[in-house]
Amino acid sequence: MVHAYRRAIDGILINIDEKAIYKTASEKDIRKSLEKLNKQIQVFIPQLEPIKQLAIDRKDEALYRELEEAQEISVVAQKGSLLGLGAPAQ
Repeated sequence: MVHAYRRAIDGILINIDEKAIYKTASEKDIRKSLEKLNKQIQVFIPQLEPIKQLAIDRKDEALYRELEEAQEISVVAQKGSLLGLGAPAQ
């Protein structure tokens, strides 16, 4: 489940980037996608924490590593969506 989540977020980022680079979507559509991504990622990031605690409790290193990667890609997605929406780079 965590692996699928991470791949889905990664796929969304690639999809938005390609549409922006190759201009296969309007700026309005790209902006709507970024807004939706930003809104949803704010919901998903906190939901990873209880699963991470479960991995710690069960001493499941593979799940823990997968969660670390999922959290990292989530933060990248959040920062990228904010940057695409005009937030200043940090």
